[in-house]
This record gives sequence, structure tokens and C-alpha cells, in this order.
Amino acid sequence: MLDTKKLIEMEQKTFTGWDFDYISQRTEKKPLPWDYKTFILNYLKPDDMLLDMGTGGGEFLLSLNHSYNNTCASESYKPNYNLCLNKLKPLGIDVRYFVKDGDIPFSDQVFNMIINRHDSYQPKKVYNSLKDGGVFITQQVGGLNNYLLSQKVLGYPYKDFDQNKWDLEHAVAALEETGFDILFKDEVVSRCKYFDCYTLTYYCKIIQWEFPNFSVDSCLDQLNAINQEIDRNGFVEGQEHRFIIVARKNL
Repeated sequence: MLDTKKLIEMEQKTFTGWDFDYISQRTEKKPLPWDYKTFILNYLKPDDMLLDMGTGGGEFLLSLNHSYNNTCASESYKPNYNLCLNKLKPLGIDVRYFVKDGDIPFSDQVFNMIINRHDSYQPKKVYNSLKDGGVFITQQVGGLNNYLLSQKVLGYPYKDFDQNKWDLEHAVAALEETGFDILFKDEVVSRCKYFDCYTLTYYCKIIQWEFPNFSVDSCLDQLNAINQEIDRNGFVEGQEHRFIIVARKNL
């Protein structure tokens, strides 16, 4: 039987940055067939001006060890932006806040490289922000991500994948139409497992765009049903949809 009080505690637990270590021991996900960081380091030169779109708490950006004077970051989630002001700005990294999805709050033709992991973007804005020959590297969450699990948690289908398609094919077409050359592309859909409803509750509250209007109160019946499934099978299954694109602005 689920402990409702514990579920509510997980629902109310604070999340900042973009670090999922807290739930990693209670989930199982297959590693991606590519390494996002390796692609970046293969193309990034020491003197390049670098922008990390939607940097989260800046954890990944700092792991690149790029020159702070040549590094910029943008973030739209206010708690993470405030975190970056305290963590990145004192290092000399230019951090800027934005509101509109895909916005880039910097001047045009500033960057040699723009990276984007799991944040929205507008191909034209990325193109304009890059210098000639600049590289855009993005890893995206596709439209099939947790497609069935979200329906199981919420009790209704909240999105129609066929009408809101977000996948490698459509993303590549939009970038090519804007004027990018595609240097690399790949896509994967794989299964993932969640081993208890408390971990799942924490995850659903964080990823609000995939589980809109989620709350323990409104979804308690579904959570109890999922808990019974976990008791039977040892886990409840989700689905990860990821794709990566490396694109160069035409000279």
C-alpha cells in the first residue's frame, strides 16, 4: 500500500539544476549509443566562443573545462538562473535569462559553437547567432518520450504524437531548410524502468511538460494501480526517445 504522506513529500521535494542522481538508483535506463560530450569536445576549439542554451544549473557546461571568458550560458527557469548567477557568473561566464522558448539573448554572429541538450530552440535564431562555419550540437528529447507512461499516470492521453511530431526527421529538415549542413545525426527509442512510485512521483513533478497538471491528489488512483503493477512485475516501464544532430552553418 502506498504511503500518501511520503508521496506528497516527494511531490514537494525541491529540484534545481539538472542533476538526476537522486533517482538514478531507483531507475534503469540504457546508455545512449552516442556521447554528447565527446561530440562537443571533438569540434570545440580553445578560442571558440561557446553558448550553452538552457544550461540548467551549469553542471554539464563546467565539465567541458572551456575558457570561462569564451563561455556563455542562457537559462529560462528562474531558480536555475539564480543558481547560475551564483555559480557561473563569478567565474566570468556570461549568464543571461530568457522567457520565450528558443530565444537567444545575445547578439547575432557571436558564437563558434552553440550546444543545446534537451532545451527548445528555433533554427533561424541559432543560425543567426552563429558565426559563418559555426557548429550547432543538440541532443533532444523526442515526442515519443514517456508517451504511454504519461497516459498511465495522468489517466488520459494528453498529447497526440502524430499531430505534435518531434523527431530526428523533422528536426533535420528544419535545420537544412534554414541553411545548415548536417554533419551527424542519430536517433534511439529505448525502454526504461521505474522501480517504485515514490521515485516516479518525484520524476513526474520535475518533468511537468510530459506530465502536465500532475499531482498526487489528482493521480492517486493511477499511482495505486501503478504500484500494484510494480508489485507484480518489479517495475513500471517507460520509454526514452532521444536524437542528436551536429550541424554546421554554411560558409
